[in-house]
Amino acid sequence: MWGRGYCSYYDSDRGYKIKQDEFDIEHIDKLDKKADTSYQIDRETIEHQEFKGTHSIDFEVYSNGLGLMHIAAIWNSLDEFIFLHKTHKLDINVKDRSNHIPLHYACSQGSTEVVAYILSQLSDEEFKKPEIDHNLCLKLAARTSSWRIIEILCQKGIDMKKNGQEAIEIATTLTDIATLRVLLSHSGENSRVTSSPVLSAITFDKIDCLKMLFANGFEADKPVMDMLPLYKALDQYTVNQGIVQLILRYSSKYDIDTQNRMSTVHYICKCMNPKIAADILVHDIDVNKLDEHGRPGPYYFQSKPDGDPAAILDMLLKKGFNVNIKFGSPSISILNHFMTLYGNWERIVKWFVEHDADLEEKLANSKDKRTLRDAIKKVYPKINVPDKDE
Repeated sequence: MWGRGYCSYYDSDRGYKIKQDEFDIEHIDKLDKKADTSYQIDRETIEHQEFKGTHSIDFEVYSNGLGLMHIAAIWNSLDEFIFLHKTHKLDINVKDRSNHIPLHYACSQGSTEVVAYILSQLSDEEFKKPEIDHNLCLKLAARTSSWRIIEILCQKGIDMKKNGQEAIEIATTLTDIATLRVLLSHSGENSRVTSSPVLSAITFDKIDCLKMLFANGFEADKPVMDMLPLYKALDQYTVNQGIVQLILRYSSKYDIDTQNRMSTVHYICKCMNPKIAADILVHDIDVNKLDEHGRPGPYYFQSKPDGDPAAILDMLLKKGFNVNIKFGSPSISILNHFMTLYGNWERIVKWFVEHDADLEEKLANSKDKRTLRDAIKKVYPKINVPDKDE
C-alpha cells in the first residue's frame, strides 16, 4: 500500500480531488496530508474498472496531468511504481502538463528507492536526454537534504561541470553538510568558478559550510562586480568575526584595485569593530582610498553604541591615514562632515581634535562662516579644544 495523493478540492464527477494549475514540482507541499476526504490509490484501485477506458493509457489523476507514476514517485511506493511500469507498461518518463517526470517528483520528496529504480531502467543515453534535466534533479534533491539521491544521480553520470551550482548553494543555505559534502566530492574545478555558494554561506552565517567550500577549492577572495567575499562578511547586520578570520586565512587579496565602489577601509569603518579591523589591517590596505562618490573610509562610521571609532581611527593612523583628507564638492574634511550631521558624534570629533585636525576650516553650511574650532567649543563643550595660538 502506498499512501494517498491529495490536492485541494473534491470533484464529485470524477471522484477525486482536483484544483486546476496549483500542483507543481516547485511547491509540492500543496499536497494536503490533513484533508478530510481523499482518494486512495493502491494496486487494488489500479485494477478497478473505473481506471479502464479514458484512464487506461496514462492513468491521469489530477487536472494538471499528474498521474499514478508521479504519485508513486512522490510516496516512494516502489512496489506500485514497478507494477505500473512493468505490468501496465507506463512510460517511466511520463510527463505531467508542466513537463515534469516521475524522477523529478521522486527527487523532490526524497524517494530514494524510486529514484534508484528509475535510474536502473535508464540507459546512459536516455539519462542524457534534456527532459531528465540534471540541474533540476540536483536542486530538488538538495531542497529535501536527500544526499543519497544526489550520490546515486552523480554515480549515474550527471555532468557536474555544467550542473550542481544551484544545488551547492541550496545545501549551503540549509547548512546541509552531508549533501554539500557529496556535491563537492563529485564537482570538478569548473564548478568553482562562481562565488555564489560562498556569498550564500556568508549571508546566512554558515561558517561550517564556508569551511567546506574553501577546503574544496572555492576561492575566498574572488570578487563579484568588484565586491570581495570579505566585503559581504563585513556588510552584515551582525558581523561574524569567525567568518571574517576564515576568509582572511584563505585569501591572498584583501583590497580592490579600482575606485568605483566601497573598498576595504570603508567596510572596516562601517563595521566599527576594532577586533575585526585589527585582523584585517595587518594586511596591505589603502586606508586613504575613496569610494565612487569620493568618500573616505571614516565617512561610513555609524552611531553604534557598541562601536569604537576612536580605536579604529588609531589603527588607520598607524597605516598612514590622512587626518585632514578632503572629499565632496565643496571639499570638506571628515571632521567637518561629522560636525554637520545630526546626532552625537562627540567620540569621533574628539579624536580628530586630539590628532591635529585643521580646526581653522570653515564649518560647512554655516552662515556666519564659523571655524570648526568655534563650532566644536559650542556644540561639544566637554571637548578640550585648544585656542588658535596654542
